[in-house]
Amino acid sequence: MSMKTVLVQEGGEDFQEVICMATGGRPHPNITWRLPEFKSTPPLLKNDSKPDSVISSYRFPSDPYEGETISCVFGYMFLPFINTRTITLPIYYLSSLQLKDVDDPVNSENQTSLAFEVGDAGITIKMDVVGNVPSYKMNCSREGQPLPEDVDVVGSDIFIRGPVELHLAGQYLCQASYRRHQVSLQFTIEVNPKVILPVTFPPNISVNLVENSEYIHIECLAFNAVPTANVSWIISQEMNSTIQSNVTSYNGSYSVKSVLTVPSCMAREYVAECVVDHPAFMEKERRQIALPMCAPPNITLQSSIKWDSGVAYTWLVCSVQSQTPAAAITWAVDCHGNDSGSSEFVMSQPDFQQSHMVAAESAARIPIYSHSGCSVTCAVELQGLEKPENKTIDLPRLGPSASRMFLGEERHTHIWHAVCEYSGEGVKPNISWVLPDEDTVIPAATESKNDGIKVEVNSTYAFELSQYEGKYLICLIQNKLGRDERLAIRVPKFSISSIEVVNKTTFDRRSHGQHVHRLALQENLPNQKILLRAHGNASSYKTTCYREDGSAAHTVSMALVFTKPVSELDAGLYICHVSYQHLTANVLIRVDVTSEETEHMIFITICFTSAAAIALILIIVLFVLCKSGKSHSSEKVQKCYMISLSNKISMAHLNQVLHFCLFVCLKKEEQERARVSISSNAGPSLPREDGASRRGWATLC
Repeated sequence: MSMKTVLVQEGGEDFQEVICMATGGRPHPNITWRLPEFKSTPPLLKNDSKPDSVISSYRFPSDPYEGETISCVFGYMFLPFINTRTITLPIYYLSSLQLKDVDDPVNSENQTSLAFEVGDAGITIKMDVVGNVPSYKMNCSREGQPLPEDVDVVGSDIFIRGPVELHLAGQYLCQASYRRHQVSLQFTIEVNPKVILPVTFPPNISVNLVENSEYIHIECLAFNAVPTANVSWIISQEMNSTIQSNVTSYNGSYSVKSVLTVPSCMAREYVAECVVDHPAFMEKERRQIALPMCAPPNITLQSSIKWDSGVAYTWLVCSVQSQTPAAAITWAVDCHGNDSGSSEFVMSQPDFQQSHMVAAESAARIPIYSHSGCSVTCAVELQGLEKPENKTIDLPRLGPSASRMFLGEERHTHIWHAVCEYSGEGVKPNISWVLPDEDTVIPAATESKNDGIKVEVNSTYAFELSQYEGKYLICLIQNKLGRDERLAIRVPKFSISSIEVVNKTTFDRRSHGQHVHRLALQENLPNQKILLRAHGNASSYKTTCYREDGSAAHTVSMALVFTKPVSELDAGLYICHVSYQHLTANVLIRVDVTSEETEHMIFITICFTSAAAIALILIIVLFVLCKSGKSHSSEKVQKCYMISLSNKISMAHLNQVLHFCLFVCLKKEEQERARVSISSNAGPSLPREDGASRRGWATLC
């Protein structure tokens, strides 16, 4: 349970809103009020209930209900007692209005008087309102009239823009009010004529230093004095100095400026003293200035490597920072008796900086190839130094050079490259080529890369293998050091002696004077390959195959590939070309297509005819045996006839059995050898009835 008041401003009016709030608890408590007697304007009641709180508030006008006591009663059905919160509405007051931050006000008869001079401007008269009102209004008037135009009320202050004139003098009244509360302040402003400077007025003294490249100008000023001040200097007789003085006047006062000019630095420390004498001073005013002593120079020697027209140069920069005057820089090169006339030296203009400092710079450009291992010295001469100061640096020594030559071929073209590489220091060489059967030197484009004094140069000569196969190419390297180098390399000679079919094949009849390799592919089987092997000394080969009608066949590397299932349309003669650069070799391949259905039909046919032949032979043998009782001569004739007939039938049958065995039992290369042997009558035959011959055929099968 809580109770609080909040100041609310609405419609230009001030209200005190009293809020009673209860949070938590179930159910909500009842909130009732004990209110004072209603004034002319009754308060406004507002109730608000939420799931976790209940709020009841009254809004009272601030002015009529000041100091009234208000109670809020919280009643809860489960508690035997009630809770009461009481609050008193604030009572506002204004106790006084006072001047603030006023130096030495003049008080007479309880009135404050403020004095200003003619010509004053930007004056702020601050006032302090003492009270507890939330806000107030400030109104001011002069002699019962509105304030002059150049006088404004800003917050609780009066601001006089100025310049102040005599008409601003008078009695001022300021009132601060809030509702029925009011306080006032009355004060007087006096405007006095401007004070005239006395006949004797002491000068203001200042000392300034103005520096340039070689001198320091010390200005001693005595200004706004009446009468004129006397300015003099106390300095050492050893100093090389000059003094210039002048006098100016303004608005009845006088200013004296005396300038002492001395060098920017001295051989030792000195002190200059400015003395100002004036009737208004009890004693002379003195100002001392310490003059700087010359400092030793700061010498920096930096080196870097720069290339120009194929030559590496050491770029030396000698920088000297010293007090004026600028230092003189000279160079000396010690090459242990060698000539150093090819060096270049450049002196830059001095760069003047602050604090009497000047920066001088000199640069030297020295070729490394002619000054390898030399020492270079930067000598600095400066006024005030007993002897020159030196900085020395050693130039790098040149190391040995290296070169090589090699060949390379460009893939998928007939172009070869001869590459000549050089790595060395100090000088970039010229690379040219001497070609076979030619006496002239051919310049070539080069590529170079520099890293400090190191340089890498390479030149590439492109040619077709057929131009210089088996011949020597010469790379000529020349540099400014007078060193020439010749590198030679032989272009290899390639050949392709023959093309071998890796798959097992048989030789067919010649075609166009070449042997034809014959092999069989399985019908309806995809991704079958015919592998080729080239006999030669090339690193890689390109293979292309064509059918007899000129259409292209699919090849992968050195293989003729049938990616789709093989059919009778794939049978025929194929010509394959294997090439490397300008070399080419051919091979002829005849492709046959066989199928499992054909082999099965041959097997069935042979089995049927074999059974028929065997049955027929048995019938004939039985018939001969049954007729054995006939005449001997007739029997012999018939028996011989039947045996001969049986041999003929058996021979035909056994030929068919043999061909079937060729397809079923033997490998493909053995099939061709056996078939050729049978067809040419070069193999075993069956003219005899002996068991050895038949056992030979059985063993072959």
